[in-house]
Parts: sequence; C-alpha cells; structure tokens
Amino acid sequence: MRKPVDDPYGFELPVPAPRVVVTQKKQRTGSFHLFVDLVPTSAWFSNLRAELSPGEWKSCAAFVAKRAGYCCEICEGRGPKWPVECHERWAFDEATGVQKLVALEALCPDCHEATHIGLAQARGHYERAASHLMRVNGWSAEEVKSHLREAVTVFKRRSDRPWQLDASLLIQLPIRLSEKSRALIERHASAAKILPGTSTRDQLIEQTLGR
Repeated sequence: MRKPVDDPYGFELPVPAPRVVVTQKKQRTGSFHLFVDLVPTSAWFSNLRAELSPGEWKSCAAFVAKRAGYCCEICEGRGPKWPVECHERWAFDEATGVQKLVALEALCPDCHEATHIGLAQARGHYERAASHLMRVNGWSAEEVKSHLREAVTVFKRRSDRPWQLDASLLIQLPIRLSEKSRALIERHASAAKILPGTSTRDQLIEQTLGR
C-alpha cells in the first residue's frame, strides 16, 4: 500500500498502516515507518548541531528519548548499549529552498543505522541495514532496491542547490535554550520565510548574515 502523505521526502514508498505507539505517559498515534533518509550534500552542515550547543543537543536528545518511553518510535525496540538515538526529520521544499525541521524521533540504533544506510555502507554494515529495512517494513529485497533507487534520485536532485535552515520547531520544545541559540534559530527561520524560489547560494549567505 502506498501512502505519499506519510512520506515527507517524496519517496512514495510502500508503508505499513498507522499504528499506536505506546509510551510511558501517554498513547501517541503515529504513521512512523522506516525509510532511508539521505540528506543532500549541500545541507550536510545544516543540522541541529549547528544551531545548538553540545549541552543543548544532549538535553534535546534526552527529551525525545523520554517522550518515547525509551523505545524506538518505529519498531518499538531498544538498543543493547543505549535504548534509542535522536533522529532529525527534515522537509525539503524544492520550490523555496527551505530545509525545515518537522520532527525529532527516537530511533533504536538498528533503525537509525538503516535510516542512514549510506553511512552504514561506508562502515561495512550495508547488509545488516538492508536486512533491518526488510524485516521492519515487510519488504522484499527488490522493494529495498527500488526504495534506494528512488532515494538516491531525490538525493542527487536536492544536492544541486543550497538550502536555508528552519529549525524553529526547537523553540516549541520544553528544553532550555541559551539566548544565543534562540537568536540564531530565529534569525535563520526568519531568513527562510523571505527566500525567493530562485535564491542563489550567495543570496542565502547574505540573508543569513543579515546583510
């Protein structure tokens, strides 16, 4: 079954039906599914570590883990050394060039590795990551290959342009941010809102620096 609405990255991959994810404090209905999340090369340095201090990122990751009940929000599993890791989900608007943070998810190490399958391959763990994709999504080997081909096509297209970061979602989280971090997040988000669809890399830099 295909559900493009569940796929913010435009992969249009077959996904399982939405299910209820049980946490320690509440029930949360989610349509989380496991898919390869290839961040464009032009956005490799546009991430939350560029917006937050190490301590703030640690607090953010701790909040996400606790919110999920220290269980993976995709497979409900836990890692052997640490239960979950914090994964950033971004929506890339190809019309405006805005890279917007849309969610922070708690993923077990296996799901996180499968999500970053390119890194897994570089580390010699491709087969393990691909097998996890097959097991969690109920896919065949051919469905995994098809998904990867689609993901790479999107990745190459999006890597040909610059991206402006909008991580304003962070301000809504119940974590303490320094004035410096908050100002940086707000400045980047404000610049993203006024970007024309044809912005060049130099224009993005000028707007980000407030010139």
